[in-house]
Amino acid sequence: MFINRLETAEGWMMKHKPNGYIAICQCGRTVGAMSLDRTERKEAGQLLGQWISDGCILQPKFDCIWSAEVTSCVCDKKAAS
Repeated sequence: MFINRLETAEGWMMKHKPNGYIAICQCGRTVGAMSLDRTERKEAGQLLGQWISDGCILQPKFDCIWSAEVTSCVCDKKAAS
């Protein structure tokens, strides 16, 4: 069994898995957020794939409690101008 670990100045520590993701659009706005604890695995994979396909940056969240303010994308509005 392989265990992911990081070496620190104090020694070895376990590598944590994210418990959620925030999607940041190319325009810089937060356009989506997902908790992996509340989302089924298949749906989570589809949503992450869609965000990547849309060109979003995925920001993993590791904290027990986190929040995000989701807003509308302005990329379409910029293209129409």
